[in-house]
Amino acid sequence: MIQLGPTTLEGDGIRLEPLTADHHDELRAALSDGRLWELWFTSVPEPDRVAAYIEAALEGQRKGHMLPWAVRELESGLIAVEGVLLGSILGVLTTWLMYQKSATFETVRTGFPVEWITIAVLLTATLVLSLIATVVPARRASRIVPALAVRIAD
Repeated sequence: MIQLGPTTLEGDGIRLEPLTADHHDELRAALSDGRLWELWFTSVPEPDRVAAYIEAALEGQRKGHMLPWAVRELESGLIAVEGVLLGSILGVLTTWLMYQKSATFETVRTGFPVEWITIAVLLTATLVLSLIATVVPARRASRIVPALAVRIAD
């Protein structure tokens, strides 16, 4: 017979962590965001019942009929970085092609019209602002517990 036990699984931008009492505060904060316990399509405890919810899940694990997880989203920052880099590359390439192919620039052939230092400064500023913009949503999303991640059996 296969023996299942708590282990951390990670892939495709999420991490499944074995649920522990240490997740209490984060779960409570996530559950409070949006009054998830009132939604008909999910099974989420009210914030005041998170401790009992976790304890019931861990009790089910001790009895061998549950394997509770906490789910974390990991890739928001990576997506922002990819977007900034791809946008910057496409922007520089488009500018260079316009410069090379446009009749407007035929009289000015002294080199690439956009300075690399300007590109580096804009790239850095865009990257920093994108990462700042993803921090709050990523932290909020990382605390949301999908309904099937932690299920209490009656």
